[in-house]
Amino acid sequence: MSPKPYIGVTGFKTADEVRAISTAFYGNNINGGSHYTGMLGFLCDHKNLADPDSVGKQSPALRALPELMRLTPPRLKPMLHYWTPHHDTLADEVTRALEPLYEPRICRAV
Repeated sequence: MSPKPYIGVTGFKTADEVRAISTAFYGNNINGGSHYTGMLGFLCDHKNLADPDSVGKQSPALRALPELMRLTPPRLKPMLHYWTPHHDTLADEVTRALEPLYEPRICRAV
């Protein structure tokens, strides 16, 4: 069997957006199959860490990330896209951003 094409979509901020893309991949059967391997990307940056309730143009509040990622159907891979200008503290910042996302299957990649 050949691998399925991979499609990644990034920039989800709301539960409605996550549900809409899940329907696009799976229709009304979110546990069913798809012709694609899908990834849902959630944006986060150093500003979200400083203020976990802040919402960016394309990023949800840090406090909203766990629930948004939980809404991602099992066959779609939730991914955190993190950015910071502070390269010397990148590892610490990513660790802090991932703390609320450690439970199984909530975040699959960074």
